[in-house]
Amino acid sequence: MDSIAKTSRSLIVVSLLSAIFVAGCNRGSSDQAPPATESPPAAGTTGTPPPAAAPGASGGTTPGADTSGKPSTEAGSALDDTTITTKVKTALLADPNVKGLDISVETQSGETVLSGIVDNQAQIDSALKTAQGVEGVKKVTNKMKVKAG
Repeated sequence: MDSIAKTSRSLIVVSLLSAIFVAGCNRGSSDQAPPATESPPAAGTTGTPPPAAAPGASGGTTPGADTSGKPSTEAGSALDDTTITTKVKTALLADPNVKGLDISVETQSGETVLSGIVDNQAQIDSALKTAQGVEGVKKVTNKMKVKAG
Protein backbone atom coordinates (compact mmCIF):
# COMPACT_ATOMS: atom_id res chain seq x y z
CA MET A 1 0.00 0.00 0.00
CA ASP A 2 2.87 2.34 0.79
CA SER A 3 4.34 1.96 -2.72
CA ILE A 4 0.97 2.89 -4.25
CA ALA A 5 0.91 6.09 -2.19
CA LYS A 6 4.47 6.94 -3.30
CA THR A 7 3.59 6.28 -6.93
CA SER A 8 0.48 8.46 -6.63
CA ARG A 9 2.49 11.29 -5.08
CA SER A 10 5.10 10.98 -7.82
CA LEU A 11 2.45 11.19 -10.52
CA ILE A 12 0.92 14.26 -8.89
CA VAL A 13 4.30 15.99 -8.65
CA VAL A 14 5.14 15.16 -12.28
CA SER A 15 1.74 16.47 -13.38
CA LEU A 16 2.23 19.69 -11.42
CA LEU A 17 5.74 20.21 -12.79
CA SER A 18 4.47 19.63 -16.32
CA ALA A 19 1.63 22.11 -15.82
CA ILE A 20 4.04 24.72 -14.45
CA PHE A 21 6.38 24.18 -17.37
CA VAL A 22 3.59 24.51 -19.94
CA ALA A 23 2.25 27.63 -18.23
CA GLY A 24 5.73 29.16 -18.31
CA CYS A 25 6.10 28.35 -22.00
CA ASN A 26 2.76 29.96 -22.85
CA ARG A 27 3.37 33.12 -20.85
CA GLY A 28 3.88 36.12 -23.10
CA SER A 29 3.01 34.33 -26.34
CA SER A 30 0.07 36.54 -27.22
CA ASP A 31 -0.84 37.15 -30.85
CA GLN A 32 -2.06 40.64 -30.02
CA ALA A 33 0.08 43.69 -30.59
CA PRO A 34 0.80 45.87 -27.57
CA PRO A 35 -1.52 48.86 -27.27
CA ALA A 36 -0.34 51.97 -29.07
CA THR A 37 0.44 55.03 -27.00
CA GLU A 38 -0.04 58.54 -28.25
CA SER A 39 2.25 61.42 -27.49
CA PRO A 40 1.39 65.09 -27.89
CA PRO A 41 2.22 66.54 -31.32
CA ALA A 42 5.58 68.23 -31.67
CA ALA A 43 5.60 71.99 -32.12
CA GLY A 44 4.87 73.00 -35.68
CA THR A 45 3.04 69.81 -36.65
CA THR A 46 -0.61 69.32 -37.47
CA GLY A 47 -1.19 66.86 -34.69
CA THR A 48 -2.38 64.19 -37.15
CA PRO A 49 -0.64 60.93 -36.45
CA PRO A 50 0.98 59.11 -39.37
CA PRO A 51 -1.09 56.30 -40.85
CA ALA A 52 -0.71 52.94 -39.12
CA ALA A 53 1.19 50.28 -41.00
CA ALA A 54 -0.81 47.32 -42.22
CA PRO A 55 -0.27 44.07 -40.32
CA GLY A 56 2.76 42.29 -41.68
CA ALA A 57 4.08 45.42 -43.38
CA SER A 58 7.70 46.29 -42.87
CA GLY A 59 9.07 49.68 -42.19
CA GLY A 60 9.58 49.83 -38.46
CA THR A 61 10.57 47.86 -35.45
CA THR A 62 9.13 47.49 -32.04
CA PRO A 63 11.26 49.43 -29.55
CA GLY A 64 13.66 47.03 -27.87
CA ALA A 65 13.00 44.29 -30.42
CA ASP A 66 15.85 42.09 -31.52
CA THR A 67 16.14 42.45 -35.29
CA SER A 68 18.97 39.96 -35.70
CA GLY A 69 16.57 37.09 -36.34
CA LYS A 70 18.25 35.10 -33.56
CA PRO A 71 16.32 34.12 -30.43
CA SER A 72 17.17 36.01 -27.29
CA THR A 73 19.88 34.03 -25.53
CA GLU A 74 18.70 35.13 -22.11
CA ALA A 75 15.09 34.08 -22.68
CA GLY A 76 16.14 30.97 -24.60
CA SER A 77 18.56 30.00 -21.87
CA ALA A 78 15.93 30.40 -19.16
CA LEU A 79 13.49 28.29 -21.11
CA ASP A 80 16.11 25.63 -21.76
CA ASP A 81 17.08 25.60 -18.09
CA THR A 82 13.43 25.24 -17.07
CA THR A 83 13.06 22.35 -19.49
CA ILE A 84 16.21 20.66 -18.20
CA THR A 85 15.13 21.12 -14.57
CA THR A 86 11.72 19.59 -15.33
CA LYS A 87 13.27 16.65 -17.18
CA VAL A 88 15.78 15.98 -14.39
CA LYS A 89 13.11 16.17 -11.68
CA THR A 90 10.84 13.86 -13.69
CA ALA A 91 13.70 11.37 -14.19
CA LEU A 92 14.50 11.43 -10.46
CA LEU A 93 10.86 10.79 -9.57
CA ALA A 94 10.78 7.85 -11.98
CA ASP A 95 14.00 6.32 -10.58
CA PRO A 96 13.05 3.63 -8.03
CA ASN A 97 16.48 3.95 -6.35
CA VAL A 98 15.99 7.65 -5.56
CA LYS A 99 13.54 9.52 -3.36
CA GLY A 100 12.86 12.21 -5.95
CA LEU A 101 10.69 14.23 -3.59
CA ASP A 102 13.67 14.68 -1.25
CA ILE A 103 15.90 16.22 -3.95
CA SER A 104 15.75 19.79 -5.21
CA VAL A 105 16.89 20.56 -8.75
CA GLU A 106 18.15 23.89 -10.06
CA THR A 107 19.65 24.54 -13.49
CA GLN A 108 21.51 27.56 -14.80
CA SER A 109 23.17 27.60 -18.22
CA GLY A 110 22.84 23.83 -18.46
CA GLU A 111 24.61 23.26 -15.13
CA THR A 112 22.34 21.35 -12.75
CA VAL A 113 22.64 21.40 -8.96
CA LEU A 114 21.05 18.63 -6.91
CA SER A 115 20.46 19.34 -3.22
CA GLY A 116 18.56 17.78 -0.37
CA ILE A 117 18.87 15.11 2.29
CA VAL A 118 18.66 11.45 1.27
CA ASP A 119 18.87 8.13 3.10
CA ASN A 120 22.23 6.86 1.84
CA GLN A 121 25.17 7.35 -0.54
CA ALA A 122 23.65 4.92 -3.07
CA GLN A 123 20.74 7.35 -3.56
CA ILE A 124 23.19 10.19 -4.17
CA ASP A 125 25.12 8.11 -6.70
CA SER A 126 21.93 7.06 -8.49
CA ALA A 127 20.57 10.64 -8.55
CA LEU A 128 23.82 11.98 -10.02
CA LYS A 129 23.89 9.27 -12.69
CA THR A 130 20.22 9.88 -13.55
CA ALA A 131 20.71 13.66 -13.83
CA GLN A 132 23.81 13.27 -16.00
CA GLY A 133 21.78 11.13 -18.41
CA VAL A 134 19.26 13.90 -19.11
CA GLU A 135 19.56 15.63 -22.46
CA GLY A 136 20.87 19.18 -22.14
CA VAL A 137 22.65 18.70 -18.82
CA LYS A 138 26.23 19.92 -19.19
CA LYS A 139 27.39 19.44 -15.61
CA VAL A 140 25.89 18.09 -12.38
CA THR A 141 26.90 19.47 -8.99
CA ASN A 142 26.16 17.46 -5.86
CA LYS A 143 24.96 19.36 -2.80
CA MET A 144 23.02 16.39 -1.40
CA LYS A 145 23.74 15.06 2.06
CA VAL A 146 23.08 11.71 3.73
CA LYS A 147 20.73 11.81 6.75
CA ALA A 148 22.58 11.70 10.03
CA GLY A 149 21.77 8.91 12.38
